[in-house]
Amino acid sequence: MRSSTSLLLLAVAWYAAMPLSAQAGKKFASPYVDLIQASAMTPAGGRPSLLVMLANRTGTTLWVRVRFQSPPGGAACDSSRRLAPRGQTLIGCPQDTLLAETDYPFTVSVYMDSTLARAQDENASTVRFRREDLEAFTELTGSMQLPQTYEHVVHRQKLGLGAMMMQGGAGGRLLVTADSLEYDDEKDVVRIAAKQITAVRLAPGGSFGPWLVVDYLDSGDKHLLALRPSPTNGSASIERMRGSIEQMASSARSK
Repeated sequence: MRSSTSLLLLAVAWYAAMPLSAQAGKKFASPYVDLIQASAMTPAGGRPSLLVMLANRTGTTLWVRVRFQSPPGGAACDSSRRLAPRGQTLIGCPQDTLLAETDYPFTVSVYMDSTLARAQDENASTVRFRREDLEAFTELTGSMQLPQTYEHVVHRQKLGLGAMMMQGGAGGRLLVTADSLEYDDEKDVVRIAAKQITAVRLAPGGSFGPWLVVDYLDSGDKHLLALRPSPTNGSASIERMRGSIEQMASSARSK
């Protein structure tokens, strides 16, 4: 299987955070389906779920069944899905919490029809999470619970060579709510409604780390607000800031 990477997964209209990496305990090999990812995700405000992503290797419709066994402190699940030719599917298993350094065993069975009477193929594997990855995962999902306030954030409204240089000091306060963000450093106050945002991205910032850039429209004109923790006073995390702003923008798009 391919190792998972840190990302925000857009699914339906909500963002889900995924741990930086998940380790597969057993090799998965099937002539019918590929195991694209075994990890976990959490929708904003929801419970974490174990997650298996499968891809149909064939030109035939398949039915797949995933059975998650219950480790101590975990929940068991048994789910099935129709899998279109060359298609992909996500199958999850909600958990009250995710445990570090713990094996979560699961079995993937493949069927040729919806009766699920006789498995054509079956593979078993496990997924486990490193403690440091789950800590980062928990921090990120926490940032998606709005509103969030971040102190000691510096900003720019243009990016150029000067943006590569150190900009320290106390910075200002960033407030992210469900429908807007406000940056206030006593000299500048920038307010951006969620519906104005066109993109959220990272831009190079030299040796002091990247800028978190919010692209937005104001009266039809393109603008940007670049943010990052102060190199001298910063306590905020750029990943948390991005998680909050992405969640705010995503919620606005879903309305």
